This record gives sequence, structure tokens and C-alpha cells, in this order.
Amino acid sequence: MDGKYYSNERSIQILISLLKQHGIKKCVLSPGATNITFVASLQQDSYFELYSSVDERSAAYIACGLAAESGEPVVLSCTGATASRNYLPGLTEAYYRKLPVLAVTSTQDITRIGHHIAQVIDRRQMQNDVALLSEYIPATCNDRDEWSNTVKINRALLELHHRGGGPVHLNLETTYSCDYSVRELPKAHMIKRICASDEYPELFEGRIAVFIGSHQKFTEAETVALDAFCGIVGRGTRYIGFPAQVVPVAVIKIFSSSAATGLMLDIFRSCGVDSYEGLLAALILSSTETLMYTISIYYMSVKVTGTRWTVAGALFAMAAGIVGSVLVLGFVTKM
Repeated sequence: MDGKYYSNERSIQILISLLKQHGIKKCVLSPGATNITFVASLQQDSYFELYSSVDERSAAYIACGLAAESGEPVVLSCTGATASRNYLPGLTEAYYRKLPVLAVTSTQDITRIGHHIAQVIDRRQMQNDVALLSEYIPATCNDRDEWSNTVKINRALLELHHRGGGPVHLNLETTYSCDYSVRELPKAHMIKRICASDEYPELFEGRIAVFIGSHQKFTEAETVALDAFCGIVGRGTRYIGFPAQVVPVAVIKIFSSSAATGLMLDIFRSCGVDSYEGLLAALILSSTETLMYTISIYYMSVKVTGTRWTVAGALFAMAAGIVGSVLVLGFVTKM
């Protein structure tokens, strides 16, 4: 295919880009009319190791063997119609052997299912022991489609090694484009999964945003450390009507409302709903904002990179909310 490059189908470009970024190079291909745009695009890229098999059942077992021997993920690709049904025995073996096999089945628009159109079958449901995850990748027509497909493809590639690993299925829609003029792949956004046992990425110099959400139950040592911190801060704040038990609520609320709510419920259980500590925690929770989360999400959505005085102003407003809560509760309790 001299003079030809990648297909202009955007979904295929995203998939190939992410395969390369995730280090997946071995592919067992069964070419046909529906998957020709994907297969032909792979052929133009010397990064990939391509193996051809005209029989899909054999192709699936070849992929199992390659994955077992190399320890690397292997891509399967076949055309539409009933060809993919021949993958089932091999994918079942991959499931129980926990082999990272990515089955990419090509399809027409799924709205054509059930209308007696040649080469169109329904792959939206997979058996429980054939694939850990199955994702439908429609044609990419706009930025919203591109982000959705990028996330789904990343999720599928990450699942190949998640919780022991196993086979994953992508149902890739094609438009049968004959345009192979794209010389360079887009740099699709790669998503990584960082687990507790992994080596954490280095933090770059500059301002760093920290998101605090749900977490594992605190160990006894962590609980003691948190109580000690609150006790030290509380020694000074208790004289202004701000007891130590409420300190973590005010601090955590900056980052996470759900976590702060959990701490407030702990105060309710230990001190009582109608206690001074409980009432103050409730007031602070309702009069302050998760400012770090809010600023990050809304600024990123409109691509604002310079926060200027936003953080300082938001912290001042939050401090005003805390002080106001203390003053209001102090006034009410003295009535």
C-alpha cells in the first residue's frame, strides 16, 4: 500500500495512538471488508508486530499463546458478521487463564441491527466468562465523541491487567473510509491507573492541586495522629468558641464535602446532634464551600490557567463563614 498512511477515521487513530502509548504492539489480524481501515492503518506503522490468520478461531488461540509466552497484551482484529463468534472459545480460555487479549471487532452503525442488513450482528452483550469488559466505540464526529471514545479505550486497555487481568472487547464502528492520507497520529490522551503498590509519578515544581475524596478506613496510628493535630490546634481555638473536634471539619471541607460530612456525623455520634460541637459543625458545613474542588473543576472546564487572587479570596470568604458560624452560634446559645 505504497503512498498510503493512516485512515482518516478518527476512532481508529485514537485506538492506534493509545495502543502505542500503552506499549501494546503484538496484533493477530484476520482481514476483511469491515476491519480493513484498522488493519491497513496498522500495516503502515512499523511499531507493531503483525500476524495474519484467515481463521478467527485459530487467531484467538494464537493470541492466547503469544500472550502466555510473552506476558504482553495481544490485539485481535476481525471483520463484521459472524466472524467474531469464532473468537469465543479462545477468549474463554484467555478469561480463565487471565491472559491479556484485546479483541477488536469491527462493526457498522449499531442502529442498523435488526434490519436484515448484511454483515450486521448484535455484539452489545457478552458472556460473563468471555471478556472482563466490553465497550462500544462509535464513529468519532466531534470533540465530545473523541473524549468519550478516548476514555472508553483507555478503560479497556487498563482492564487487560486489572485485578489479575484477562480478555477485553472493543466493538469498533467503521465508516468504510477509503482515505488513508493521515501521515501523523493524534496524541490521544493516555490515562494511567496508579495503585497503592505502584511507583508514584514525580511531582513537578509549581502549584499542586490535591483532591481528597473517599479513603480507606484510618488505621489506629492515623487516627491518633489526626486527633493529636486537632488537639494542638484546638488548644488555641477553643478560647474563641472553636473546639478541637470541629477543626478537621473546617479543614477537610476545603477539599471534600462528603469527607467533611462524614466527620460531622462522627461528631454527632460522639457529642450529640444538639451539642455545641454538633451545631457548629453543621453551621460550618452549610456556610462554607469545597473551594479547591470547585475552583479546579470550573476553571479547567473553561480552560482558565491563571487563578490570580481567586484562591486567596475564596479562603478569606471561607474564613468569614467559619467566624460567622462561631459568632451566630455563640449568640444563639446565650439567648
